[in-house]
Amino acid sequence: MEARVKVDATPSLAGVAGGQLTGVIGLAIAAVNPKGEIAGFQIGSDNRSKYGKYLWLSSASKGGNGPHLPSSELPVFLWRHPEAEQITQTWLVEGSLKSLITALKLWFRHGRKDIQIIGAKRGKLARLNQCSGRSVRAD
Repeated sequence: MEARVKVDATPSLAGVAGGQLTGVIGLAIAAVNPKGEIAGFQIGSDNRSKYGKYLWLSSASKGGNGPHLPSSELPVFLWRHPEAEQITQTWLVEGSLKSLITALKLWFRHGRKDIQIIGAKRGKLARLNQCSGRSVRAD
């Protein structure tokens, strides 16, 4: 079942068409950039047989924007604890939900606020791994 929710948002935002938020019923996972801004959403659909496991929130099929960044890449999921004073490690984890769960376990079970997690699909992780060892920072 498609979900439609009225929103007061710019029509240029991916997932907004005709003043409504488009998508499907499920769990929305925000892709947050290094500046703490939401760059996109992936939705874990409640109806995986019809929509698949995950899909990006997009209004491209309705004349709006898709989830791609200006670089034509899909956003990554950057999880950095809001109280982190220093990042000592960056972990690369496959997927949006796995990366979120990993971050939450590190922060709340192990008290490791110094580790940031980057979640991305497998093909993108290989490219990100080339810059491992360096912290992702806001410009």
